[in-house]
Amino acid sequence: MTACARSDRVGLSDLELVDMQPFHLEGLHRLSVSVGWPHRKSDWARNLETGHGVVAIDGLERIHGSAMYFPYTNGPAAIGMVLCHSRSRTAGLKNGLTRDVIERAGGGAAFLNACHCDINMFGQMSAHPVRGVFKYEGYLKDLPTTPLATTRHCLPTDYDQIRELDHAVYASDRGPLLRALLRRSEARVIERAGRVDAFAMRRPFGRGLLIGPVAATHEADAITLVAALLADCHSHFVRIDTRLDQGRFVEFLQSLGLRQSLPVTTMAFGQRAKGRHLPAYALSGHSTG
Repeated sequence: MTACARSDRVGLSDLELVDMQPFHLEGLHRLSVSVGWPHRKSDWARNLETGHGVVAIDGLERIHGSAMYFPYTNGPAAIGMVLCHSRSRTAGLKNGLTRDVIERAGGGAAFLNACHCDINMFGQMSAHPVRGVFKYEGYLKDLPTTPLATTRHCLPTDYDQIRELDHAVYASDRGPLLRALLRRSEARVIERAGRVDAFAMRRPFGRGLLIGPVAATHEADAITLVAALLADCHSHFVRIDTRLDQGRFVEFLQSLGLRQSLPVTTMAFGQRAKGRHLPAYALSGHSTG
């Protein structure tokens, strides 16, 4: 059984990068707890269902670090879950993990969401900042009062149109990720004249609920869908990661008692992403974008 490393006396040359496997999940969960991340073991497992990863282990098979990648068709791969143990003094490990998963993803364009302390490091790897991500979270104090009549539960026949809307946000085909998210999420859509104009998902994550992704052709639809998903979630801990820094959608999140935490920055490796047609009201997650 693997464990999270507790020693800071291991050098980079003492570590081996190996494929992430289900038997690593217990040690990975301990690793994320050690750096203050909210991920449960089941959150790690869900990421492994839709992505691939590497772990840095020593001769005792203790885990010192990790990184994951999520390849998307016709678009840059998402890089995430890049972390090292808080006691680690292994210089260059995070850099090496990132380079390894970019290479495994095909060596082409990729992106990740970086906290402030890592921006310089990724910049030295030729990554360039693209845009911000703003995390809103907290215990839901006030239930939404937005009318819910225009929403309905997602049906299997909605998948193709959901995929099309998501493509308009990300300029990538994230079909396999969306299928996986739909299997474990409550999803709602807004339909007009036989077309899905907006969709949103809600699922367990960390110590509460995560809202995302949310895609909509109109801001009011995004608000309506999130309100519908939160209508029975009084006092639940809720998190939503958005690329919007102002406007009605952000004001709506604030009205629910959610507060903005430290933002992160999306950084791109390689060719810049194509232009997006719709805003990312809510990401599917920090790691998957």
